[in-house]
Amino acid sequence: MNNIDAYILAGGKSSRMGQPKVNVEFRGVRMLGLVASAIRAALPESCICVVIANEDQLAEAGAITGFGDMIYDLGEDRGPVGGLHAAVEHSRSEWTFVAACDLPMLSPDLISFLVSQIDDNADVVLPIQPDGVPQPLAALYRVERVRDHLLELENVKGNSPSLMAAIDTLQIKRVEFTDYRHIAGSNDLFINVNSPRDLENAASLLEAGARVVAE
Repeated sequence: MNNIDAYILAGGKSSRMGQPKVNVEFRGVRMLGLVASAIRAALPESCICVVIANEDQLAEAGAITGFGDMIYDLGEDRGPVGGLHAAVEHSRSEWTFVAACDLPMLSPDLISFLVSQIDDNADVVLPIQPDGVPQPLAALYRVERVRDHLLELENVKGNSPSLMAAIDTLQIKRVEFTDYRHIAGSNDLFINVNSPRDLENAASLLEAGARVVAE
């Protein structure tokens, strides 16, 4: 399937990291660039866009080059829901792949496998991490259906829901760890870097040769 856009969400406040995550380097390369490279390898014909919070964050982040459009979250303080909403509003494809900018271990093989799991009955293709936790920030979304659903949620009063709560009533195809454990580095694909300590731990895993196929 070639009609898939891709969006990297980089609009978080990065309070624990102490600097915009779009600037954070992992082993000498911006994490944003690592995520983009994985997407390009898996989806070479896709347009890759970056979603950030607002113009102020863009100024803090400095130069971000080599991507398609830079777009902003829809609404303030909506977290990943605002980023996803911006992505599906902007996308003109049937499906879109949405990933967080702080997943430096994300691999082309995983993305390709998730694409292979798309079917007509699903609104979301959602990987489940090795620890059993769903990972909606490395998932595929059926654009029109998700866009309409998020528009409906905007009319509901109250605090913005978590991303999982926001998509809970959609048709979700779960991709369990047992389905993709054959992929190289499967145990570490969703390592999330939120702080300098996380960055050190992720680097240590690579140095220790931890990225191996799960046994």
